[in-house]
Amino acid sequence: MADLTLLFDALTRRGITHPRSTKPNASGFLRWGRNSRYFAAETDTGEGWNFGDFVDGWNKCVFEKSEKPLSDAEIRKRKAAAARARAKAQVMQAEVWENTAVKAVKLWRTAQAADAQHGYLTAKQIKEHFARMAVYKGVKFLVIPAHDASGKIWTLQYIDEDGNKRFLSGGKKKGCYFAIGKPDKQIIVCEGFATGASINEATGYAVAVAFDKGNIESVVKSLLVKYPAYEIAIAADNDIKENAPNVGKDEAERIGNLYNLTVFIPHLKTNGKCDFNDMAIIEGAAAVKAVFNGINKG
Repeated sequence: MADLTLLFDALTRRGITHPRSTKPNASGFLRWGRNSRYFAAETDTGEGWNFGDFVDGWNKCVFEKSEKPLSDAEIRKRKAAAARARAKAQVMQAEVWENTAVKAVKLWRTAQAADAQHGYLTAKQIKEHFARMAVYKGVKFLVIPAHDASGKIWTLQYIDEDGNKRFLSGGKKKGCYFAIGKPDKQIIVCEGFATGASINEATGYAVAVAFDKGNIESVVKSLLVKYPAYEIAIAADNDIKENAPNVGKDEAERIGNLYNLTVFIPHLKTNGKCDFNDMAIIEGAAAVKAVFNGINKG
């Protein structure tokens, strides 16, 4: 087996928790993390590791450092091994995604209509927006489908009454979203379901819920292809934190600058951390609407 320290160091550099078990499954992959999203597999030459994220859809190779410069033949050998490892991971990823998609559709079809009094909905002061509900061991979960631009459901997000969230194990999230409202020349892309619901309820605009900031760019790209004549905009989370980057705002503005999109940023009179759901609850839907109308940009 290739040196595990090599893999662990690479995971640490990317901020990924190490697997608790290093025993590969029948396909030769280690699988771990929330929703079994992370994977690693030894290259077939035994010199390195391929690792990545099945949920967000990426994989990288890392090899042991050589004490002396590699020859051209050795470099070609490593590149070939990396290509084979990436191809193997992509085949596995496609299989995992498709299997999860089949499961997601079955679960979505059997889910019941959401209870308007579900604890998460009442706490966030939002409507159900065609989300459904499943009950497991006495716990009521909102069920929210993540679909691509063609409408295919790839995975489901579950939200319990306390707001804890999870996805189906290994499901595809990259580029997938949950649509709220019917598009009419403008679509707002945001992070979370509650945020999207509050925006739609305050403004009437169609919303694409990307589920987290790391998926916003992929959703934006999908929507720009599907709706080339529409105005796509981003609703940021305002992650104000003392002596720390404003990650939600910064990522939204980066994407906005890259694709020349308008970015709307929520704010409270108290200048605290917030999203548009927080703003709707604390300052009212009119305050949210004012931001999107350009009346009150902070």
